[in-house]
Amino acid sequence: MNITQVFLTEKEVKEFSDLIEYKDTARKFTTYNLLKYFIAASVGQWNSFHEGDRVTSDFNLGSYYW
Repeated sequence: MNITQVFLTEKEVKEFSDLIEYKDTARKFTTYNLLKYFIAASVGQWNSFHEGDRVTSDFNLGSYYW
C-alpha cells in the first residue's frame, strides 16, 4: 500500500474531487480511504467484504466495520 501512496497522494485525490466538485461528506471513511481499500481488494483478490475486513491490517488500512 505504501507504493500506491507514492503514485496517488491524498492531496491529489482531494484536488481531483474539488475539480469535479465532489463533496466528501463521510466523517470516518474518506474518498482517499475508499480508493486505497479498492486497490487493496483488487491486489489481494478478496472474495468478499468480510474477508477484506479481516485482512485490512495487512494493507495498513483501519478496520471499517459498517
